[in-house]
Amino acid sequence: MIPDQLPVLPLRELVVFPHMALPLVVAREASKAAVEDALAADRLLLLVAQRDPEETRPEPEDLYA
Repeated sequence: MIPDQLPVLPLRELVVFPHMALPLVVAREASKAAVEDALAADRLLLLVAQRDPEETRPEPEDLYA
């Protein structure tokens, strides 16, 4: 079962589809924290495409639905 809340990892210039395998380069501190939260809990992480790849601190409205 998928929890109601998941750590979010905004992706710049990358769209991930189900069953894809690829390396993720995580550089932003908030992104590192999201990965650490996922690893410490149920190992689930929500990957979301970011609208503007230049935005360094994306807010929810900066992410695709």
